[in-house]
Amino acid sequence: MRGALFHSGLSFRNASVYHVKVSIDERDFKILRSLAARDKSVFDRVRVFTSFLKEPCSVRSRGRLLSGYQDPFRCSNLLDRITGHTDTLLRWLRSDATLPRLFAGLDVAGPEKASPNWPFSLPFTMLDNVVSVILGRRLTNSYHSGEDYISVFRGLRSIYDTIILIPRNPGDRIGHGYALGLHPMISGAGLQPMQELLEDLVWEYMLYSTGVLDDPGYRVRAHLESSIRSLSTKIYGTAYRPEAIWDGYKALYNIPSLAVAFTTSSGPLEPWQSILLHYYHTLTSITRRHGHPYRILAGPTYLPEDAMDYLGSYLSSAKAILRGSAPASIKDLLGPSPLKRAREIREYLIEEIARNKLLIEVCPSSNAAMHGLDHPAEHPLLNYLKREKRVEELVVIGTDDPGILNTDIVLDNYYTTTIK
Repeated sequence: MRGALFHSGLSFRNASVYHVKVSIDERDFKILRSLAARDKSVFDRVRVFTSFLKEPCSVRSRGRLLSGYQDPFRCSNLLDRITGHTDTLLRWLRSDATLPRLFAGLDVAGPEKASPNWPFSLPFTMLDNVVSVILGRRLTNSYHSGEDYISVFRGLRSIYDTIILIPRNPGDRIGHGYALGLHPMISGAGLQPMQELLEDLVWEYMLYSTGVLDDPGYRVRAHLESSIRSLSTKIYGTAYRPEAIWDGYKALYNIPSLAVAFTTSSGPLEPWQSILLHYYHTLTSITRRHGHPYRILAGPTYLPEDAMDYLGSYLSSAKAILRGSAPASIKDLLGPSPLKRAREIREYLIEEIARNKLLIEVCPSSNAAMHGLDHPAEHPLLNYLKREKRVEELVVIGTDDPGILNTDIVLDNYYTTTIK
């Protein structure tokens, strides 16, 4: 049991209910049942998030989900894990009275490096709807992002994914969100997989070109365009348009719409399209087996030809996947005024978090240990939000793995109040 504790509510003061995050694991479920059997007050004092775990993507030709498909497929290990966890969670909720009474919502946790967010978008959206029906109430969900990164732009993009591309409810949480403190701009040796760098650059480029952020000027635009062309050519042998890469990137966060497009297509499906379609049908069949079928409420997403070509190469070209995993220097690709650009992106994301009434789960001691701070009170995000007078509005304080990191919810609250 991971056992991370979080004070509930908009304020971390005077909280009477603790949120505990547990893995979707039979051992953790037995511990919960045992606690509830010994102490009935648990039902009044504790709420549980069940955690889907990220892991670095691997590529293999066969697996539980991919049985029958010979082509390589990016993140096949994650798709297998997610379908298994979805089945286990729905079985728990329907077979035992303990978990439904304690259940607060869904959580996605684990290492972010080399682990994209898109594989979790479909099950997260699906389970939010299905479990809400089973329990008769709306869930509060949490999604770890912006904690574990090499470049702060990668951390900020992960936060963007979870608040813009994955549907969220008011009161949902962003786990950690440490990248919003803009510390450090680059960590470690400053080397990042080329595919992640390409996505960072395309994402920033599209923020400017779609008018989400103000035009950064010719030098920044020229740098982004040339870097995108260079990386795209190195990875895929083709200088894809930024718009094509972005269309493919966003489409993976809306697999139901892709599934409709694939099933209404007149031509034969590519192997990677069949695998995505099979992933969708596997998850929907699990919900149907547990008595709450998830229905498609989406129109088809038809991508431009070059976006479809990019998506196929991204998902199933063994050469492109191998090249994209090779490291590249972040410093060479940061371009002009990186801190100024990161600050503008940070301001946009903070406003989106506030506008959507989301919360940031800040873990002072855990973040201090992971990012090498001398003291939790030096937490850059908490200090920034304190200066902006937005802590009470946006922050929930948590421990994050107290059994591993020896963190304490009382101390973490105290550290937060000592920030000036």
